[in-house]
Amino acid sequence: MRDRKSNKAPSFTVMHFALLLLCAVLVSSHATLGLYASYRSEATGSASARVIKFGNIEIIEANDNNLTLIPGVDGKKKAYVDFEGSESATYVFVRIDASAHWTHENSTLKIDELVSLGIDSGWTHLTTENGIIVYYKQLAPNTVLNETSGNIFANDGKITVSTSMTYSDISKMNDQGDITITLKAYAVQSIGFADPLTAWNSVSKK
Repeated sequence: MRDRKSNKAPSFTVMHFALLLLCAVLVSSHATLGLYASYRSEATGSASARVIKFGNIEIIEANDNNLTLIPGVDGKKKAYVDFEGSESATYVFVRIDASAHWTHENSTLKIDELVSLGIDSGWTHLTTENGIIVYYKQLAPNTVLNETSGNIFANDGKITVSTSMTYSDISKMNDQGDITITLKAYAVQSIGFADPLTAWNSVSKK
């Protein structure tokens, strides 16, 4: 993204360190219930319809997340999808709305080469457009997601911050506005959809 002015790691004074402590990355998360599902079943020659049972879905964040950017000090953004499952096979989607500071490449969110946050390997990338990044899981009927199986970010949400990040770098980040990552979760039946993208398009417009 931006060219680095120097390859030499800076010497941080107490004042620099104090200023860096003020530059917290406030990362917000919330869950959107996306329980869009129904199917038709045949009984005695006539069609009837009913709604498939879906459990609750929400995004849960760790209480000890550390969202302050300090050179060389790892932050933490642990979040997972908690989904109680469904009678139907489902797609579970996570929508990541990232501020303009972030780029997305190889399942990693990055700010230049200074800050990085990986996506857990259990999720499959679906699409990226206008800062909206979508990942999904395909689940069999009655499969749940929890803190073990539903982690969104890799390595327990480890945010890697480069030792070479300077106060000038952080000032440039702040000039672009708040550094944010907002999360939303959706579940939709996979029955009746040709592929995950078609299923996603059915819920993303709602």
